[in-house]
Parts: sequence; C-alpha cells; structure tokens
Amino acid sequence: MSALTGSAVPSILLAMLLLLSGCSSPNDQSTFDSNTGKHIADWLPVGHMNAATANLDGCADCHGADFAGGISKSSCGDCHMGGATSVHPAGWVGDACYNHGIYAQSNGTAACANVYCHGPDLAGVAGSGPSCIACHTMPHAANCGSCHAIPPATGSHTIHMNSSVMRTVVCGSCHSSGCDRHDNGTNDVVISRTFYARSAGTVTFNGNTCTKVSCHGGTTTPNWNGGVINVNTSCTSCHAYNSGEYNSFSSGQHDLHVNGEGYACTDCHDVTLLGVNHFMHLETPAMEGPAWRTIDPSIQYDGTTCANPCHDPEQWR
Repeated sequence: MSALTGSAVPSILLAMLLLLSGCSSPNDQSTFDSNTGKHIADWLPVGHMNAATANLDGCADCHGADFAGGISKSSCGDCHMGGATSVHPAGWVGDACYNHGIYAQSNGTAACANVYCHGPDLAGVAGSGPSCIACHTMPHAANCGSCHAIPPATGSHTIHMNSSVMRTVVCGSCHSSGCDRHDNGTNDVVISRTFYARSAGTVTFNGNTCTKVSCHGGTTTPNWNGGVINVNTSCTSCHAYNSGEYNSFSSGQHDLHVNGEGYACTDCHDVTLLGVNHFMHLETPAMEGPAWRTIDPSIQYDGTTCANPCHDPEQWR
C-alpha cells in the first residue's frame, strides 16, 4: 500500500474532525455521550422526540441523510414505520384495518410491546405510544368484540344475533365489508351475498329497512329501530305465495288451502316444531330439516298424504 501523500493527510484529519463534531464532541446542547458512544440515558422516548422536532437535520450526521442508519448503524425506520418524521404512516391511527390492524394480524404485537413505544404490556408509554388496552382486550383477537359489545344494544341487533335462534347471523352477515370502510365514521351496512334473495338487484339498507334479503323472503323488512315480526303469527311478512323466492309456499296444495280455503299457516304448522329449524341456517336456501316435519301431528301428514278430521286421506303433492 502506498504511503499517504502530505496533501491527503489534512483532508482526512478534517473529515475526522467533522465526524467527531457531529457525533462525539460534548457541548451544552449535546445529547450524545462520547464516552459510551450512545445517547444520554433518558434520551428515549421524550428526549429524542424533542431534539428531532427541534432539529431533525442534526440526526442525519450519524443516522444518515436518509435516516437509514448511517455511521450509527441504527435506522430510524426500525421504530418509525412511516419514516423518520412519522411513527406510523399517515392515517395509521384512524384506519384500523389497513394499518395497525393488518400489521398486528400479520406481524403480531411483539415489535409494539417495548419500553419506548407502547410499553412491554402494551399499556402505553408517556410521551410515546398510547395504551392498546384502552381499546382492545389483550391478547388482541381480530374480531368485532374487541371494540363492540356483541350484540350491540342498538336497533334489532339483539334478535338478529340471538345465537340460540339465528345461529348463522354474525357481524359479517350485514357488515361484510369488514373494516374496509369502517374508519369513515359511519355504520356501513353491506349485506353478504349469501343472504341475497332471488329478487333482481342488490340488497339495500336505507337506515330503517332492508330490501331483497333472502331471510325476509325478498320483502321489505320491519323498521330496524323498533319494528317487530311475530314469527308465530306473521308468516306472510316473509312468506308470499308463488313469489319465486326460496321461502315461497307455492308447493303442493298451499294455493288451495291458504288462498282458496283461507287456512292460516299455523292451522297446519306447529310453531314449536318450526322453532327447531326455522332460522338455524339462514345462509342456505332450504330448511335444515324437511318442511313437512313442522306439520302438527294431528294433521297426520306422512310426507305425501294427510289423514285428518278435515277430509279423507288426500295426496298433498
């Protein structure tokens, strides 16, 4: 290796002096301990925030012009996910789905749980990350119950989410957009296609009623806020003759008995038997058990014929 020329020595010394002045020279404003090669003990989290806010360019001397590490080998991006000037990307807090929610689901919360960000127990750090447990039960599960009471007390949530009756109605049944649009401050209702009626067009909710949902036979529903259907007596609120919907009662001799003779649904169907499988799987077009099993035993219906006091045995189909 050739010896350094005399003219090169001053340039090297000057560069070293500049380096030392940027990172190692103690002075009244210094936040860097040249003896330990680290920032002062109480530097994180508040100290460095205040210093960076006052003069971010001063950090570039050691952390690099792009803050990717520089001679310090410590990238600001290791903690500042949105770059040196932002803890998280723009909109991180407001959008629970595309930012911190997706991050937590994909990566877990280990990186968040440290003494400088959200605290080792995610209870928050003064001057830094807020408490996670203020909004979430921990360990956090990606579900609506982390933030909302299930079922919510508003509207007709309670009856629709009564798991002993309507086992398949969950939050995603009517809020199928998930949280894609959840951060916009509105209660977005996007009915899952699973519950679309055969009626042409998309299911709609106008804030009061739904239309064209299969579980109501495509008919307009009662008012979400206070409307009521008595499932034992209000059968035609959802079931209409020859409507073309899944729950049309156009099979067999329904036309003769209901439209011709004026029999009520409950004259033949036992409401107790209906309760067993009437709403259990609303995501399927057909009832879970054969409909004829809901017929009152006194009708003596065997799946094909009736033999009862009304008339001699008759073919139903």
